[in-house]
Amino acid sequence: MAGFTMIESLISVALVAVVVITGIAGYTEFQEKQQVRTAASSMVQELLEVQKKTRQGETSDCRSGRTLAGYKLKLETSEHGNDLKIMAICRQGETPHQEIATTFETVSQVQIESMDPTEVTFTWPDGVPGEDVEIQLLKDDSHECVIISKDGAIRAEGGEC
Repeated sequence: MAGFTMIESLISVALVAVVVITGIAGYTEFQEKQQVRTAASSMVQELLEVQKKTRQGETSDCRSGRTLAGYKLKLETSEHGNDLKIMAICRQGETPHQEIATTFETVSQVQIESMDPTEVTFTWPDGVPGEDVEIQLLKDDSHECVIISKDGAIRAEGGEC
């Protein structure tokens, strides 16, 4: 007898469906992890740029006539989650002024879950925070940790902080 019986055909279709569904679920999980990694990488690049500006004493984020004293990073809650505010600390004489340089907001639904401590300053001229800082990024079950060490090294690591 040639061909397949109805039962054999149904089993084959069911097996193919299981393989396809498993593949889609794995791809979705991979996409989530990749989005969190990309957000962490973007944050690391932004923080390295802030650190570089601090070390070079670049005043582009300060109003005319003010000198750069460093940058402050501060975790703030907004209507769509947590934002990482990056503020230039500019001086005019002895008076410090904080001027917002940039804001790292929630990207592609990747949340900034936490930052410990919630506020830190890169000081001129060395651009180091003086304490270890951990910033936790999250999307669904995917975590990434951005770490700023007290010696100034900035890196991203997979998993929770």
